[in-house]
Amino acid sequence: MRHVTFTMLLLIGLISNLFAQGVWTKRVSGTTNGLLSVTWGGNQLVAVGQGGTILTSPSGVNWTARISGIADSLSLCSVTWTGNQLVAVGAHGTILTSQDGISWTIRSSGTTGNLNSVIWTGSQLVAVGKTNLPQPNDSGIVIMSPDGVNWTSRAFGTAGGLYSVSWTGNQLVAVGHTYSVSGNVRAIRGLIVTSPNGVTWTTQATGISGYMSFVAWIGNELIALSRLGNILTSPNGVNWTSRTSGTTQSLFSVVSTGSLFVTVGLSGTVINSLDGATWMARTSGVVNDLYSITWTGTQFVAVGTGGAILTSPREVTPAAPTLTAPGQNAINISTAPTLTWNDLPEAASYRLQVSTNSSFTTTLVNDSTITTTARVIGPLVTNTVYYWQVNAKNTAGISTYSPIWSFTTAGVVAPPLTPTLSSPPSPCGCEYVSNLIWNSSIGATSYQVQLSTDSTFSTTVINDSTLTTTTRSIGGQLTAHTWYYWRVRAKNTSGVSTYSTVWSFRMDPLAVSPQDLTHQHLSIENGKILRFFLPQRTQVVIKLVDPQGRMVSQLLNETRDAGSNTLPLTGLKNSYDLLDFRAGDYHRTMKIHP
Repeated sequence: MRHVTFTMLLLIGLISNLFAQGVWTKRVSGTTNGLLSVTWGGNQLVAVGQGGTILTSPSGVNWTARISGIADSLSLCSVTWTGNQLVAVGAHGTILTSQDGISWTIRSSGTTGNLNSVIWTGSQLVAVGKTNLPQPNDSGIVIMSPDGVNWTSRAFGTAGGLYSVSWTGNQLVAVGHTYSVSGNVRAIRGLIVTSPNGVTWTTQATGISGYMSFVAWIGNELIALSRLGNILTSPNGVNWTSRTSGTTQSLFSVVSTGSLFVTVGLSGTVINSLDGATWMARTSGVVNDLYSITWTGTQFVAVGTGGAILTSPREVTPAAPTLTAPGQNAINISTAPTLTWNDLPEAASYRLQVSTNSSFTTTLVNDSTITTTARVIGPLVTNTVYYWQVNAKNTAGISTYSPIWSFTTAGVVAPPLTPTLSSPPSPCGCEYVSNLIWNSSIGATSYQVQLSTDSTFSTTVINDSTLTTTTRSIGGQLTAHTWYYWRVRAKNTSGVSTYSTVWSFRMDPLAVSPQDLTHQHLSIENGKILRFFLPQRTQVVIKLVDPQGRMVSQLLNETRDAGSNTLPLTGLKNSYDLLDFRAGDYHRTMKIHP
């Protein structure tokens, strides 16, 4: 496990921007089939995917379709390069090998299960997957081969399935899912297993619910991803540390240059890290699900749904920002001004410094967490000169500071403006309300919030005049099905504003629990009509997913009323697609065709 701190790595980034990820460019793949895996084969890129798709490219720009020789109904889920041949695996035990990426040979795997991942250890090919049996009778698959031609099945047997495998140099590490059962309730939980030889496997604790989707040995640590946006790191495959990813989107693949980690996932998600511990969101420019990413030595290449292919070169350190407001040497400025500067597309965040001296030996503001191009500061002192500057940061390094600007605050402070309310909306029949939120008021140093069951506020549940932020917690103080009224006013040394407009809300819990919605309420008629019953009005999300749990299409995402509901199942192409149904806290995946 590396012990270099995030700050030290940023300093290294200042010295060299050799391996940082820059702006993403979408390339023409020539296919609309989903691409599930991409690898660098020494002198070319190879991408594989749904419908037996195989594409090759020497540069990532121009792609050529190759003939796989397998049925269009089969998907290729993973491809790897051994140093002298390419090996691709996929649905129903499919295995292909190729010396050049052009001509492919079908090999016998000895299994009819779905093979989701394949890697080369230096002496053995190892592929993992899951059987085609319905839950909870499915189980993981492990097969091995020294040459890609002759494959041997290894006993695994754990209920669930495996989706990714990696080699650390002395052990195999695979991830997937398994089940825990309590009565009639079956819960899916993340699975991590390790093996020195692929024959005997040891289950490791994950603490993750749901599916683990990917694992990779990068440098001197393992990184594992989940479909709930979890990131785990480990130096040995036994002791795992949970990291904050900053996203709840499914994550499917991670790669490293040696000094930068890049992870991709659902809806075009891209997040970067310099140490595997602290992650920063980046913009991919697409909404396609990104399933796989590789590093060629000069660029990143990611692939995903709809034949999406993205490339990204090394990133450069951002330029210094340009300050915009208040203008240079501006006077009569509010004691709670908004400072703004220009947007830099290559910047991931900004640092703002504000001081009463131009050398910034002391600072009133020194904020390096800003991700927008504006920051409200204050309250400041009247009739005082303030100096400010901004720099920009990304994974390549930190820019120089902008030119220093100054402004002078007004001599007399005006009373603050009336606040505007933000949340909960009005009128609202809300499922649950934990906070009252309003917008900041120019010139305000504090706020008074009143909450009452009476629109005239003759009595109050809350009457708090000590607030210096724009949020007031009210959790546990409310009664369900009761109307509440609230308002806010702002204060500073010159006086108080008028009260805001009065807003109202009522708590009306509507959550649907798994106990309220059972399997018997779901049925599919002739593969064409889905029927389901809701005991209460709630949000319903219905998707088609492939056997690996990846979304094929979204059929429904809306609030439905209580009672019997139907949904026509149109646009079905593959008989092996599954239906993923979510209503409130209830979740079930089921076959469309019995």
